[in-house]
Amino acid sequence: MSRFRINIERINVSLHGVSAGVVEQASESLEAELKRRLGTIRVSQRGAADPGFLNLGPIHIEPSADGATLRSLVAERLTAALQRQLDADEDNEVLGP
Repeated sequence: MSRFRINIERINVSLHGVSAGVVEQASESLEAELKRRLGTIRVSQRGAADPGFLNLGPIHIEPSADGATLRSLVAERLTAALQRQLDADEDNEVLGP
């Protein structure tokens, strides 16, 4: 099994209508959740990629949602966006200019 390193320098999240407590709870284990989900990423044999900027778009949660729900949604959306970017990069590499 090959190893693939993903370096996330920064995650910027704009939140509207979410309590500080929910945000704090969501951020507590975000790294562990990302590691778990990013472990499912499919990568090409080249073993390196530069996904650059990923826009996750809006994430809507119910007002009663807790931090675990927000954390899960952010990690899920980030993983899906990264997989789409890697797949697109691989398609472009195969097809060429």
